[in-house]
Amino acid sequence: METLPTPSPRDTPPSEVAHAVPVEVIPVPASPKKDWNPSVWSFLCLLLGVVLLLVSPGFVIFSGPLFLACFILSIIAMAMHQILSGVLMMILVFTVAPLCTIVVFTNAAATGIKKVEEEKHATLASLSFEEVKGYRDGGYMYLKGRVRNNGTSAANFVKVEVDWLDKNRTILDTGTTFVVGLDKLQPGAAKSFEIMTPTNAKMTRYSYRFAQH
Repeated sequence: METLPTPSPRDTPPSEVAHAVPVEVIPVPASPKKDWNPSVWSFLCLLLGVVLLLVSPGFVIFSGPLFLACFILSIIAMAMHQILSGVLMMILVFTVAPLCTIVVFTNAAATGIKKVEEEKHATLASLSFEEVKGYRDGGYMYLKGRVRNNGTSAANFVKVEVDWLDKNRTILDTGTTFVVGLDKLQPGAAKSFEIMTPTNAKMTRYSYRFAQH
Protein backbone atom coordinates (compact mmCIF):
# COMPACT_ATOMS: atom_id res chain seq x y z
CA MET A 1 0.00 0.00 0.00
CA GLU A 2 1.49 3.24 -1.06
CA THR A 3 1.11 6.58 0.74
CA LEU A 4 0.32 9.55 -1.37
CA PRO A 5 2.72 12.42 -0.88
CA THR A 6 1.38 15.46 0.99
CA PRO A 7 1.32 18.44 -1.30
CA SER A 8 3.54 21.26 -0.15
CA PRO A 9 2.26 24.85 0.03
CA ARG A 10 4.17 25.70 -3.05
CA ASP A 11 2.29 22.94 -4.90
CA THR A 12 -1.12 24.37 -3.83
CA PRO A 13 -2.85 26.43 -6.48
CA PRO A 14 -2.99 30.14 -5.75
CA SER A 15 -6.79 30.06 -5.61
CA GLU A 16 -6.67 27.58 -2.77
CA VAL A 17 -4.24 29.48 -0.58
CA ALA A 18 -6.11 30.82 2.54
CA HIS A 19 -5.92 34.51 2.92
CA ALA A 20 -5.91 35.96 6.51
CA VAL A 21 -9.00 38.09 7.23
CA PRO A 22 -8.20 41.14 9.34
CA VAL A 23 -10.28 41.28 12.57
CA GLU A 24 -11.29 44.62 13.94
CA VAL A 25 -11.54 44.72 17.73
CA ILE A 26 -14.32 47.08 18.83
CA PRO A 27 -14.08 47.99 22.50
CA VAL A 28 -17.35 47.73 24.45
CA PRO A 29 -18.04 51.03 26.18
CA ALA A 30 -18.25 50.73 29.94
CA SER A 31 -21.49 51.61 31.68
CA PRO A 32 -21.52 55.25 32.68
CA LYS A 33 -20.54 55.59 36.33
CA LYS A 34 -23.23 57.18 38.43
CA ASP A 35 -22.00 59.82 40.79
CA TRP A 36 -22.99 59.39 44.44
CA ASN A 37 -25.47 62.09 45.40
CA PRO A 38 -25.20 62.95 49.11
CA SER A 39 -28.17 65.31 48.87
CA VAL A 40 -30.53 62.38 48.32
CA TRP A 41 -29.23 60.62 51.42
CA SER A 42 -29.38 63.87 53.33
CA PHE A 43 -33.07 64.24 52.45
CA LEU A 44 -33.76 60.63 53.46
CA CYS A 45 -32.06 61.17 56.83
CA LEU A 46 -34.14 64.30 57.42
CA LEU A 47 -37.37 62.57 56.40
CA LEU A 48 -36.71 59.52 58.56
CA GLY A 49 -35.82 61.70 61.55
CA VAL A 50 -39.06 63.67 61.23
CA VAL A 51 -41.14 60.50 60.88
CA LEU A 52 -39.56 58.98 63.99
CA LEU A 53 -40.29 62.14 65.97
CA LEU A 54 -43.91 62.11 64.86
CA VAL A 55 -44.24 58.49 65.92
CA SER A 56 -42.96 59.20 69.42
CA PRO A 57 -40.98 62.01 71.11
CA GLY A 58 -38.90 59.26 72.72
CA PHE A 59 -37.37 58.50 69.33
CA VAL A 60 -35.42 61.77 69.56
CA ILE A 61 -32.41 59.61 70.47
CA PHE A 62 -32.54 58.34 66.88
CA SER A 63 -33.79 61.51 65.20
CA GLY A 64 -30.95 63.60 66.62
CA PRO A 65 -28.16 61.58 64.93
CA LEU A 66 -30.18 61.48 61.72
CA PHE A 67 -30.48 65.26 61.68
CA LEU A 68 -26.74 65.51 62.32
CA ALA A 69 -26.10 63.13 59.41
CA CYS A 70 -28.32 65.32 57.22
CA PHE A 71 -26.21 68.35 58.13
CA ILE A 72 -22.92 66.54 57.39
CA LEU A 73 -24.20 65.18 54.07
CA SER A 74 -25.29 68.66 53.00
CA ILE A 75 -21.73 69.88 53.60
CA ILE A 76 -20.37 66.96 51.56
CA ALA A 77 -22.78 67.82 48.76
CA MET A 78 -21.48 71.37 48.60
CA ALA A 79 -17.89 70.08 48.67
CA MET A 80 -18.77 67.94 45.63
CA HIS A 81 -19.96 71.10 43.84
CA GLN A 82 -23.62 70.25 44.32
CA ILE A 83 -24.08 73.72 45.70
CA LEU A 84 -27.82 74.19 45.15
CA SER A 85 -28.94 70.89 46.63
CA GLY A 86 -26.42 71.16 49.46
CA VAL A 87 -27.59 74.64 50.44
CA LEU A 88 -31.23 73.55 50.20
CA MET A 89 -30.65 70.63 52.56
CA MET A 90 -28.69 72.88 54.90
CA ILE A 91 -31.68 75.24 55.09
CA LEU A 92 -34.08 72.35 55.66
CA VAL A 93 -32.03 70.80 58.44
CA PHE A 94 -31.88 74.15 60.27
CA THR A 95 -35.60 74.87 59.86
CA VAL A 96 -37.62 71.67 59.56
CA ALA A 97 -35.71 69.67 62.18
CA PRO A 98 -35.91 72.27 65.02
CA LEU A 99 -39.49 73.22 64.14
CA CYS A 100 -40.61 69.61 64.13
CA THR A 101 -38.84 68.94 67.42
CA ILE A 102 -40.44 71.97 69.09
CA VAL A 103 -43.92 71.10 67.82
CA VAL A 104 -43.66 67.46 68.87
CA PHE A 105 -42.39 68.20 72.38
CA THR A 106 -44.85 71.08 72.88
CA ASN A 107 -47.69 68.78 71.91
CA ALA A 108 -46.35 66.06 74.22
CA ALA A 109 -46.12 68.54 77.10
CA ALA A 110 -49.65 69.78 76.46
CA THR A 111 -50.93 66.22 76.33
CA GLY A 112 -49.15 65.42 79.59
CA ILE A 113 -50.61 68.49 81.31
CA LYS A 114 -54.07 67.66 80.03
CA LYS A 115 -53.75 64.11 81.32
CA VAL A 116 -52.68 65.35 84.74
CA GLU A 117 -55.63 67.76 84.85
CA GLU A 118 -58.04 64.99 83.86
CA GLU A 119 -56.64 62.74 86.56
CA LYS A 120 -56.92 65.59 89.07
CA HIS A 121 -60.57 66.21 88.18
CA ALA A 122 -61.30 62.49 88.36
CA THR A 123 -59.68 62.35 91.81
CA LEU A 124 -61.67 65.33 93.08
CA ALA A 125 -64.88 63.81 91.75
CA SER A 126 -64.24 60.70 93.82
CA LEU A 127 -63.89 62.66 97.10
CA SER A 128 -66.72 63.55 99.43
CA PHE A 129 -67.23 65.55 102.62
CA GLU A 130 -68.48 64.03 105.87
CA GLU A 131 -69.74 65.70 109.10
CA VAL A 132 -68.72 69.23 108.06
CA LYS A 133 -69.51 71.92 110.62
CA GLY A 134 -68.73 75.62 110.79
CA TYR A 135 -68.88 77.64 114.03
CA ARG A 136 -67.50 80.61 115.91
CA ASP A 137 -65.18 80.16 118.89
CA GLY A 138 -63.60 83.19 120.49
CA GLY A 139 -61.89 85.34 117.87
CA TYR A 140 -61.94 82.68 115.13
CA MET A 141 -64.32 80.93 112.78
CA TYR A 142 -63.78 77.19 112.44
CA LEU A 143 -64.68 74.73 109.74
CA LYS A 144 -64.21 71.11 110.70
CA GLY A 145 -65.05 67.92 108.85
CA ARG A 146 -63.74 64.84 107.17
CA VAL A 147 -62.83 63.93 103.57
CA ARG A 148 -63.39 60.43 102.26
CA ASN A 149 -61.89 58.89 99.12
CA ASN A 150 -64.63 56.97 97.32
CA GLY A 151 -62.51 56.28 94.26
CA THR A 152 -60.33 53.38 93.23
CA SER A 153 -56.97 55.18 93.26
CA ALA A 154 -55.08 57.05 95.97
CA ALA A 155 -55.43 60.83 96.16
CA ASN A 156 -52.80 63.34 97.21
CA PHE A 157 -52.60 67.12 97.60
CA VAL A 158 -56.27 67.38 98.54
CA LYS A 159 -57.07 71.00 99.37
CA VAL A 160 -60.24 72.31 101.04
CA GLU A 161 -61.34 75.93 100.81
CA VAL A 162 -64.03 77.77 102.77
CA ASP A 163 -65.66 81.15 102.08
CA TRP A 164 -67.08 83.06 105.02
CA LEU A 165 -70.09 85.12 103.94
CA ASP A 166 -72.37 87.76 105.34
CA LYS A 167 -76.17 87.58 105.23
CA ASN A 168 -76.13 88.85 101.64
CA ARG A 169 -73.70 86.06 100.63
CA THR A 170 -70.86 88.50 100.11
CA ILE A 171 -67.48 86.88 100.68
CA LEU A 172 -65.77 88.42 103.69
CA ASP A 173 -62.81 86.08 104.03
CA THR A 174 -61.47 82.79 102.72
CA GLY A 175 -59.56 80.01 104.45
CA THR A 176 -57.78 76.98 103.01
CA THR A 177 -55.98 73.90 104.21
CA PHE A 178 -54.40 70.79 102.72
CA VAL A 179 -56.22 67.70 103.97
CA VAL A 180 -53.65 65.48 102.30
CA GLY A 181 -50.18 66.46 101.10
CA LEU A 182 -47.50 64.08 99.90
CA ASP A 183 -49.03 61.33 102.00
CA LYS A 184 -51.82 59.75 99.98
CA LEU A 185 -55.43 59.19 100.93
CA GLN A 186 -56.07 55.59 99.99
CA PRO A 187 -59.36 54.38 98.45
CA GLY A 188 -62.04 54.04 101.10
CA ALA A 189 -60.01 55.98 103.68
CA ALA A 190 -61.04 59.26 105.33
CA LYS A 191 -59.12 62.10 106.97
CA SER A 192 -60.23 64.98 109.18
CA PHE A 193 -59.46 68.63 108.53
CA GLU A 194 -59.83 71.96 110.30
CA ILE A 195 -59.71 75.51 108.94
CA MET A 196 -59.36 78.46 111.31
CA THR A 197 -60.07 82.02 110.11
CA PRO A 198 -60.08 85.30 112.12
CA THR A 199 -63.69 86.14 112.94
CA ASN A 200 -65.79 88.99 111.64
CA ALA A 201 -69.06 90.00 113.27
CA LYS A 202 -70.76 89.98 109.85
CA MET A 203 -69.88 86.35 109.16
CA THR A 204 -73.16 84.45 109.25
CA ARG A 205 -72.80 81.91 106.43
CA TYR A 206 -70.14 79.77 104.84
CA SER A 207 -69.54 77.58 101.77
CA TYR A 208 -66.82 75.03 101.27
CA ARG A 209 -65.39 73.03 98.37
CA PHE A 210 -62.37 71.14 97.13
CA ALA A 211 -59.95 73.69 95.72
CA GLN A 212 -57.71 73.37 92.69
CA HIS A 213 -53.98 73.76 93.33
